[in-house]
Amino acid sequence: MKIVLLGRLHEGKIDFGPQKVAQQLYKNLLINNMNVEFVEYFFKIYNNSTCFKRFLGYEKSPDNIKRLGIIRLFIYLLRTQPDIIHIITLERFILSIFLYKFLLKGKFVVTFHSVLKYELPRRKIKTSNFGRFKDYLMEYLAIKFSDSLIFLSNPHLSLAGEFYKFSNNKVNIVPNGIKVLRIQKIKHFDFSDGINVVFYNGTNEFDRGLEQLLLVFDKVKIPVNIYVLGIMKNIVERKKFVKTNYVEIIPHDILPEFLAKIHFVIKANVIETFSLFVGECMTMGLIPIISDKVGISEYLVNGVNGFVYNNENIEDVKTILENIYNGQYDIQTISQNAQSIVDELNWNKVAQKYLEVYKLVIECKIK
Repeated sequence: MKIVLLGRLHEGKIDFGPQKVAQQLYKNLLINNMNVEFVEYFFKIYNNSTCFKRFLGYEKSPDNIKRLGIIRLFIYLLRTQPDIIHIITLERFILSIFLYKFLLKGKFVVTFHSVLKYELPRRKIKTSNFGRFKDYLMEYLAIKFSDSLIFLSNPHLSLAGEFYKFSNNKVNIVPNGIKVLRIQKIKHFDFSDGINVVFYNGTNEFDRGLEQLLLVFDKVKIPVNIYVLGIMKNIVERKKFVKTNYVEIIPHDILPEFLAKIHFVIKANVIETFSLFVGECMTMGLIPIISDKVGISEYLVNGVNGFVYNNENIEDVKTILENIYNGQYDIQTISQNAQSIVDELNWNKVAQKYLEVYKLVIECKIK
């Protein structure tokens, strides 16, 4: 079975979700001795990208990752005729491939990391009308003409179903794999200086519900230190119990050092397809407090390995924090249980799930 992964890999020290997933899947397919290649495009943001390279460019990295222009990509796919063409991150260059899909013998598998029809109108940085049209068209073509649609969770699948019609026979749910940030057998919980929570606010492109969450925190009657990782808001003086700290996005290699002092990872009541950040925090013993509309909540048992509140009642966050502070939970045990998330969502198991999908789609059991 010849597999080609198409998408984008991250460059630099900051890892972003879809690119991280692409890299880890490629690595684990190689570990499983699969005949796999990763191909990406000469994106404009790359330092060596030129107009010529975006059409006819060819590069091959030491780890056998190819970077091709649009025409080179067409020639490559036509010549190699892979059995599986897996679009692991949805990028605009994929649009051209659907124009000549009929010339390719392989099956198309697409992993969706979001639902653009839902996300784009909610982005703070607006794309041009033409750019938005291309994104919507790309997502539509991927759903309509792919042989297998992979969503990250049931909340993700439900959200996609609000905007598109597709056959459930084509659908598979495969979660993101989680990599252990740092082995930490016992996490200590000392609330003498307050409860430390981290909220991932990301880059300035999507409203993750921070403002609404801060309004809830204003009502708590216990000391809380909130560390907002990512884009800053206008700092407003909080009530006396709450201290807000803004931290720039931290490179992945030093993130564990920052998280070592944090007790809980929290999410607002905003729909999220999975949340790699929550999963990675759990591997270090941080306890999640998230809504039932966050995809990874499917792997939590309330009060056992984390806390899940109803998406319609974010006020429950206040009650959860106060009960924790007042000693109503065995926090140490919950933390240890949270770390076991990697037993189910490690990359070896997730790669096997992808291999099962590849096998099914080749055998035409996914239609």
